[in-house]
Amino acid sequence: GLTALRQALRHDDRATLNATKVLADTLVSLGRQAEALPYFRRIVDSGADPSNTYRLRSVEAMLRLGRVAEADAELKAIPPDDSTPVRLLLAADIAQARGDERGQKEMLDRAVTLFADTPFVYLKRATAFAGRREFDRDVLSDLDAALRRQPNSWQALRVRAAHHVALGRTEDALTDLRSAIRIDPSQDEIRNAVVSELIRLERHDDAVEVATEAIRARNNDLTVIVATGDLFASAQQWSRAGFFYRQAFQQSQVSAIYQRYLDALMNATPANLPEAEAVLARLNDRVDREPGLLMARAWILQRRGRAEDAARDIQAALRRIDAGNVAEVQSWAGQFRRILPEPQPAIDTLTLLKRGVENPDWLDYLIAVTSAERPEGAETAISILRRLA
Repeated sequence: GLTALRQALRHDDRATLNATKVLADTLVSLGRQAEALPYFRRIVDSGADPSNTYRLRSVEAMLRLGRVAEADAELKAIPPDDSTPVRLLLAADIAQARGDERGQKEMLDRAVTLFADTPFVYLKRATAFAGRREFDRDVLSDLDAALRRQPNSWQALRVRAAHHVALGRTEDALTDLRSAIRIDPSQDEIRNAVVSELIRLERHDDAVEVATEAIRARNNDLTVIVATGDLFASAQQWSRAGFFYRQAFQQSQVSAIYQRYLDALMNATPANLPEAEAVLARLNDRVDREPGLLMARAWILQRRGRAEDAARDIQAALRRIDAGNVAEVQSWAGQFRRILPEPQPAIDTLTLLKRGVENPDWLDYLIAVTSAERPEGAETAISILRRLA
């Protein structure tokens, strides 16, 4: 960690300061630019930075900290004839920070002129003016140039997609983002954005296709499968959510996964009772011990017309939750109302359940909330809430 890196400074080679460089770079990677600056200063002042690499990194760190004047002074300390793409692009960033768009463009144009074979200079110039209709042709031209020089640049595709979105070209943006995911399947943020947008557009089959392709590219990564199911679940696309949760359940039977899968099966229209029963059968040795599974079985029993058996499981689950654990209480309450969605049966059952609970206040609160769902229950709800206050 950082402690070990700082201890290594005692043995640092004074000619190269390699340990200092590693520490400075690590701090920047952690977003701790202010802590890195003294080490950059030491490297530069000691003469261990003949290529000005660390001086340029210090300029970038200063810009991120909003210390524009210091960054400008540091950049100007480099001889004018020592032009590199990074130096010119940082000069453009300084101009941008000062609101000098003309100066920014001059530096970007110069970088493209001097380093025409470098993809990043085109990408940087495109990024600077992306999303502005008056620069539409120039932005697309720069991004095309970047992609010709580096066809696997998912970054260029992402910038072009953002530009398309800003100008209302959603389909073009989706095409670019799908290409970006194919180039680098590890880009979870991009994949989730594409799937979410396709769901929003009600292009559910396309969303499934994008997700499935990414999952295959990631060797059936469990986190990707679950995240995809979550996207469909958040849109209440329960059958499609269940499709992905089923894949996750086949890999792992931890509670976070089986509960998601059961929720999807129970919320689907129509509810998938046989599949939910199959899940519980696979988890048979755990059902009587885990509140979530007991409530799932109670839901199935209620739907099968076995109300008394369902009531026993509801009570058993209640005994197993920690009333002081808000998350457990909320989960039980949510599952309870799914089993008994109508107010009066829910109130009657909660009233019976209070008899076996040492501190029934939270059950009284649920009775009050449930009573308030009906106009005639408002007075009862208010009375209970006043007593609990």
